[in-house]
Formats: sequence, structure tokens, C-alpha cells
Amino acid sequence: MNMIPLPDISSTLTCLTMNDIKDALPSSTFTSAEKRCRAKLEETLYQLSEEEPTILENVALTKKRKTEIMIREEVERVARMTATEEDMFLQTVSEECRKTLSLKVQRRH
Repeated sequence: MNMIPLPDISSTLTCLTMNDIKDALPSSTFTSAEKRCRAKLEETLYQLSEEEPTILENVALTKKRKTEIMIREEVERVARMTATEEDMFLQTVSEECRKTLSLKVQRRH
């Protein structure tokens, strides 16, 4: 009997958290001990049918795409910042604001 070799899912697993893995597959896939230990969880994954690795690969790809999109959006947002916005972000607290805060602190004590 020739078995079809399962794809190597080690690269897929590197970008998935334990929660990602547990959430992607039916809750009955893992025992409670396997759900608490990454090594046991992965050991079980290598014994699953052909469908589960495919599901995990799709979850990993989706997660990777979301991360890439978030990074791209943040880079674009920073690139759009005007010099004024950047200056305001890096601006120190005004002397008036310091005095007001100092007075509030003194009143409390």
C-alpha cells in the first residue's frame, strides 16, 4: 500500500500560534494535554489527514497577508504624515501645560 506523503508543515507552523492552530481545526482534534503543550500539539499535527495541513496552510497564508497589509498601510500612513504632524508628534509639552499640571499636583498634596 503506497501512502501519499503529507506536505512538510513545519514552515507553516512557524507563523502560527497555538491559538491559531487550535482555532483552525475542530475542537475534538486535540486532547486537553495537546492543547497545553506546543510540542504535543505539533506531534499530533503530523499524524492528521491530508485536509488539516491544507487548512493550516490557508490560515497561515491569510495571517501573513493580513500582516503584510497592516505593515504596508502603516508605512503609507507614515509617508503621508506632513512635517507639521511630525513636529506636533515630537513637540514637547508647553510651559503653560506644565504649570497647570504642577498646580493640580500641588493642590492634591
